[in-house]
Formats: sequence, structure tokens, C-alpha cells
Amino acid sequence: MIMKNMIRSLLYEIRKNRSLKLAFIGLILINILLVFINIGENSFYEESGSAMLAEGNSFSYMMGMYFVLFAVAMIAGGDFKDKVINYEVMSGHSRLSIFMARNIIAILVASSGGLILSFVPLVASCIGWGFGNRLVLSDVILRTCLYLFPFIRIAALFSMFTFLIKNQYAMLGIGYGIISFCLVTSGTVKNHTNFFTAMFNLNLLSGFKGWSVYNISNLRGLVTYAAFDSSVTVKMVAGTVVISLIATGIYLLLGYALFRRDEL
Repeated sequence: MIMKNMIRSLLYEIRKNRSLKLAFIGLILINILLVFINIGENSFYEESGSAMLAEGNSFSYMMGMYFVLFAVAMIAGGDFKDKVINYEVMSGHSRLSIFMARNIIAILVASSGGLILSFVPLVASCIGWGFGNRLVLSDVILRTCLYLFPFIRIAALFSMFTFLIKNQYAMLGIGYGIISFCLVTSGTVKNHTNFFTAMFNLNLLSGFKGWSVYNISNLRGLVTYAAFDSSVTVKMVAGTVVISLIATGIYLLLGYALFRRDEL
């Protein structure tokens, strides 16, 4: 009952949280702007959603990751600054209920918001220029839906750090550093499409294997011919779901173990 009331209180705070709403709307607009910038920036010079996403990789999930960070920092860390969590502990509420209430809401809001943002490039490009035929639309939709599980995993990791740091603004800075490091690593590590980290998992889901050949045309100059495999395998689905949920459980256990012993 106490935990249920905490969840209701958190949901009420989120509905009144202007910064969270502004961040979400701002990231949507940035996503749309990036679509306009990148729609024809591919080796085929083709303006279509499938051509953009076929070579875009992190383009589809990047804004979603930033929202996951912002939402978790604000929801899980906001009550440390004004000592609300201290008052709840002093009032006799169990630390487990305090920890779980904030994590349930933070992870749900962050991961669902990140998923919605990840669909913006697909939807915006389809509305403006059509999807094209470089990829299979149903495969792209399924792959994007699977982003939810790495986002849950990332949200749990950021929540663990937030409960350790106890400052939402410091968490935003640290989280931005983590995301930037992972993006750079993804570009330098040879095998960066696997289930080892959430970022590598997202690379696996957003990347498409393919082949390409080139030809010289008297009329069109250099012409690129390419084909991509957008199919979704059982291994891809099972690995994404199972490993993400296991990692999430580990992060929550570690986070609670730290919070339970914290003197606040």
C-alpha cells in the first residue's frame, strides 16, 4: 500500500514536471531536424526512410538514449536534493519500497519515452519521403521495438549510479560521458554488434548486413548498387530480451545493496 502511494505520488510529479516534457519535445524536434539533414546523405543519394536507416546505425536510437539518461536522473535523483527520500526513511518507510517505487517509474518512463523517440526518424522520413525498398518495413519496426529492452537495461544502470551519486545534475554529466564513450567505442571496436553491452546490442539491432557494388555510368557517374538483410533472427530476439533483463536485475540488486547501506 505504501509503495502504491509512492508510485502515485511520483506519477503526479512527472505530470507536473515541465523539464521532462520540454526535454522530450526538444528531442523529438532534434530528431526531425536530423532527418531533414540526413535524408539524402547515403551512398545511393536516395531520399527515403529505408536508405537513411540502412546506413544510419546509431542515428535511430541516439536521442532515445539521451532521454533515458535525463528521465532517470530527474525521477530517481530529484528527491535526493530536496531530502524527500530522507524524510521517507525517517517516517518508517522501508528502503526497499522507496528504491523500487522510484526504479519502477524511472525505468518505465525512460524506456518507453526512449522507444517513442526511436520511432521518430522512421515515422518522419516515411511521412516526408516514403519508406523506399532498401529494407523491409516490418523488420525495421520489430527491430525498433526491441530497443525497449536495451533501454530498460541502460535505465537500470543509470538508476544504480543515481542512487550512488544522489545528485541528478552530476548524473547527467556522468551519464553524458558514458554515452559519449560508448559511441566512440562503437566506432573503434571491431566487434561492436553483440549482446555484451546495451550499446553494442543497439548497434546489432540498428545495423543491417549487406553487400554493395559500384559501376561507372556516362550519365550518372559513380552508381552504387546495394542490398541489405533486415531480417530478425530468433537469436537476436532471445539474446536481446534475456540478456537485457538479466543485466537489469543485476543492476537493481547492486543498486539496492548500495542504497540499503547508505547513511544518506
